[in-house]
Amino acid sequence: MLGANLGIQVGPGGTSTVAGNLIETPAVAGSGDGISVQQASVGPVTSATISRNAVVGNFLSGVRAEDTTGPVALDSNLITGALIGVTAQDDVPTGPGEGDVAMTNMTFSGNSNFSFDATLRSIFRPGATATYSFDASASYNAIRISTQQRQVIDGSASFDIAGSSNMPGWSGFANVAICCSL
Repeated sequence: MLGANLGIQVGPGGTSTVAGNLIETPAVAGSGDGISVQQASVGPVTSATISRNAVVGNFLSGVRAEDTTGPVALDSNLITGALIGVTAQDDVPTGPGEGDVAMTNMTFSGNSNFSFDATLRSIFRPGATATYSFDASASYNAIRISTQQRQVIDGSASFDIAGSSNMPGWSGFANVAICCSL
């Protein structure tokens, strides 16, 4: 599926097997879900088995399970480029088991960037300003997670974070710079 904001949806009361699909490129970058399994809080049981799918593109979430009370099982899926790989969500009123997801042999890949820059001017100290800058980037390459072992079993990840502040005219405050790479 190409160019929609929602790839595949299993709605309230649905029991579905979603297998062997290529879901790519949402119409609006950073929006929608590749695969969505949603149940109303008091609606009929909703469940899904999701296997061997590739969710590729800048979706908000690769797979979303929201308020589901039936089993949602993910097996051997690839999720790349989504802002959030898998969202397991329980809305108010909350209940036991709602939004629970079981995952096996999942692969996550992708890159993300975030930047925040601000300049603040004091209304109490004429001419005093403060500037802040924060940049972060992450890269995930074929991350595989074993849920039985509860650990990453393959792939690599890198994170770069840089930040700084500058507050000329603010006596008693230190200028700060942070930086790291993992």
